[in-house]
Amino acid sequence: MTPISRRRLGRLTLALAAQAGRLGATTPGIEETLRQGVTRRRIPAVAAMVATEGRTIWSGGFGSRDSASGVSVGPDSIFAIASMTKAITSTAVMQLLEKGKVKLNEPAGKYLSALEKLDVLEGFNREGNPILRPATKPVTLHNLLTHTSGFAYDMWDQNMLRYNSRPGVPSPRVAAEVTPLIFEPGTRWQYGTGVDWVGRIVEAVSGLTLEEYFQRNILQPLGMQDTSFICKAENFGRLVSTYRRQADGSLKEDPRKLPPAPGSFNGGGGLFSTCTDYVKFMQMILRRGEGPHGARILEAATVGMMSSNQIGDLGAGRL
Repeated sequence: MTPISRRRLGRLTLALAAQAGRLGATTPGIEETLRQGVTRRRIPAVAAMVATEGRTIWSGGFGSRDSASGVSVGPDSIFAIASMTKAITSTAVMQLLEKGKVKLNEPAGKYLSALEKLDVLEGFNREGNPILRPATKPVTLHNLLTHTSGFAYDMWDQNMLRYNSRPGVPSPRVAAEVTPLIFEPGTRWQYGTGVDWVGRIVEAVSGLTLEEYFQRNILQPLGMQDTSFICKAENFGRLVSTYRRQADGSLKEDPRKLPPAPGSFNGGGGLFSTCTDYVKFMQMILRRGEGPHGARILEAATVGMMSSNQIGDLGAGRL
């Protein structure tokens, strides 16, 4: 069996793009790879598209919307897209940068007081209590965007998991909660909640909720009609179920019900979208910030900045 990884899928899509002018009606390589992912590896469902900046080359779906209905998945099926939200949040704050409303290298505490004074988690003492010290550097917007802030998801960092698992620590109530940093800002790379905080900066600076800002400035101009933090009742029939990995490696389907509207909007993850919609966003990036009918979402120079190395020689680590 050929295993599927994001890297392998990326190679396949690049190969397809390179052959864009020679593709016929079928693309057996990518279709077989995705079909194997469903039938052999018991992935519940997958939908995919391959596109250039101007046209869709291939699209398809395999598997079912849920375990009971047998409804097939396709390019217009709605998924909870998790961290794919981050690219749209980053686009939003770069729009504010273009307008001079934020600066990349200023302390983020200028926009959110919660980020003014932060602690670094250095470990735990013999009693299991956290050892904290004040950070010597401020977190900047640049740090938050590039995962060099020191904020970490507890699923990726053992110390943060231990910190959040202490008795009496409440569950998060908003999109981004203040936690200690796991290193001084700008000194390392660690995938974390930085872009969650970027979403809150967008809200604070724009005066809009993240849902409102996205719809007005990105999603509607790009024609992304099925992308939102809120899954509407009329779209529930297209929503693909979510699953959770169990200790034995199996996947357990979450109860199928209409997701409630969130109490806050998380820039790090939380959007619902489709392949068809998200490709429109990616095509805008390929066109250096230009949307349909010449609509300008970002300046070309901004997309160039977003596409370049922003962390220097820091290692990006492994997930």
